Amino acid sequence: PDGKTIATASDDGVRLWDAATLAPKGHIAGWAGAVEFSPDGRTLAAFTADGKSYLADVSGPAPVVRHTLDGVFTRGAFSPDGRRFH
Repeated sequence: PDGKTIATASDDGVRLWDAATLAPKGHIAGWAGAVEFSPDGRTLAAFTADGKSYLADVSGPAPVVRHTLDGVFTRGAFSPDGRRFH
């Protein structure tokens, strides 16, 4: 949403890239099928093949996982205000 970070999800995990230079910014989790940015672009949700979902703070120079959700999730969404994730 802020145009500064690109997130990719594939069999090599969730990776973050600087949108201007395409330089790597970090890695979150293993094999992933989907990612979702919060409306403000500060949080990234990653949905992995191991049945976990990760909420990571991506506002800094490197991602920091803040929460791990157990369960079989393949996707989710942030509320429009970004305060809830479902």
